[in-house]
Amino acid sequence: MFPFMVGAVSAELPRLEFSWNCFKRIIVEYEQELDANDEIKEIILKFDPQEPASLLCYDWFILWSHHFWKVEYIFKQETFHIKFKDLPVGVKHDIRLNGIKINMFCGGFVETAASISAFGLMFVGGEQQHHEVLKPFSGPHIPMLQEYFTKQYIENSVNWKIQERAIHEYEYDESNFKSGDVLAILRISGSNGLIMTGVGSTIGHTAMLMWFDDELYVVESQGGQHWPQLGCRKMKYKEWVEWAKKSDYNVAHLALTQEASSKFNLTAAKEFFNKTEGLPYGFHSLIYEWIDDINLAPLLTAQSASNIYYLISLKFPETTEIFLNEPLNKRLGTKGLNTGELAIEAGKRNISMIQLITMPERDGLEYTSIKPKDGRAYVCSSYIIAFYKEAGLFQGLDIEANEFTPKDLYELNFFDNKWVSQDLNCLTDNPDQPFCQFIGKHRMIFPNYGTIAPYSHMNERCPMIPPHFIRPQGC
Repeated sequence: MFPFMVGAVSAELPRLEFSWNCFKRIIVEYEQELDANDEIKEIILKFDPQEPASLLCYDWFILWSHHFWKVEYIFKQETFHIKFKDLPVGVKHDIRLNGIKINMFCGGFVETAASISAFGLMFVGGEQQHHEVLKPFSGPHIPMLQEYFTKQYIENSVNWKIQERAIHEYEYDESNFKSGDVLAILRISGSNGLIMTGVGSTIGHTAMLMWFDDELYVVESQGGQHWPQLGCRKMKYKEWVEWAKKSDYNVAHLALTQEASSKFNLTAAKEFFNKTEGLPYGFHSLIYEWIDDINLAPLLTAQSASNIYYLISLKFPETTEIFLNEPLNKRLGTKGLNTGELAIEAGKRNISMIQLITMPERDGLEYTSIKPKDGRAYVCSSYIIAFYKEAGLFQGLDIEANEFTPKDLYELNFFDNKWVSQDLNCLTDNPDQPFCQFIGKHRMIFPNYGTIAPYSHMNERCPMIPPHFIRPQGC
């Protein structure tokens, strides 16, 4: 569905050659004419398509910078030119630094339309509370079609065949939990599917358990509209479990090691919760939790992300402000610049948009624009990591909480990968597994569970390349 970026051309990189579905050899050459002030007067892109697979095949693509985009087609094996004239100064700056990008569509018109339809069905139902107009398709329950298309999307992207299990739920006593333990959540919905495929995770959401005055609570940063309360909140465990069942959650208990549990400073954790309770979900930092490196998944490379946000900004400027512009303004120390202006300002400092987007997301940044109040931005996994920082588990290490995805969280050696539950139901349903899945019909797995010791600047430069999402050591 999403066009794949094959490269960029500029004065410094004037030639690009690649193979695509129809034309097995496509050569693109960049030429520019300068005016008397050595500024770009005209840009000419020369396309030379060769070796077509058949007489009737075709390729189509998008040419773009951070200020414009243009859809083009290749139907015949003949050289053609695309010209750009009278470009604004800001566009010229952007092209000098970032070039003109080329994104190729993977399928034809019909295949792309079918792919868009299947993608859209991942979000029909189960993504919001009951809606009067859309009542048959709304509510926390996941409808069959949504589950089917989301499951296909996840399985194709993460290289994991999701299996069903015989026991869908069992009673799991509160006494099994310690403060700091984690609830890992798999939900077969569009939003969770995007998170999973964006970071190579087998789960899309996480929450943490804490005891408050002999009563067990679930603490989480929740952004799903299907849930009764959003943002950084706590909910009594028993109530949370009921909502988890209504929402078709698959839930597993990930227990801290004895060492990590003994280090967990509950008093400090409670103080941190009191400071952050009521903050909105961390939409500002969501994308930057995924993007650490230029070498990323083809569906959401740093280059593609900037293109997607430019297109979104044309129609939804407020959304772009939250997801892209304000975080990037923070990186540059500026205020109020839009997507195009950010590209210009970054270019003046010899910083490409790719470099700007892949900068680590620093803790402690104060964001605005999302109700009920301004403040720091935490998604589900980064909120738990922030708790672990405050509770003393990362003592002496330089850690940025917003660089941790759900996958990064469950790979930490804070979790006991040799743990044996004392719960008989768990032992029956999860034989030889160091965790307890006590809710859900889909069997959960956690590759590399509890294997990576924390270190300074952890996860700040990790590529996300599907379908295996191999994590280089020390990234």
